[in-house]
Amino acid sequence: MGNYIKLVLLNLFSVTFIGLIILIIMQYIEEKSLNISLISIVVITACLIFYLIKEVWSIYKQIRD
Repeated sequence: MGNYIKLVLLNLFSVTFIGLIILIIMQYIEEKSLNISLISIVVITACLIFYLIKEVWSIYKQIRD
């Protein structure tokens, strides 16, 4: 059950990460400025994605072997 939750969270954070990147790009094109709070959320989301990828990848390697 815990593995499925990790996969769900990985998918959720991945979609959120892409959405935030698109939002930052659109905001920069319109206003020519960067929002520091959005950038910090992107960094935190990226860290969570890397952590979840490590967890899910180790589980996948155990299943494959």
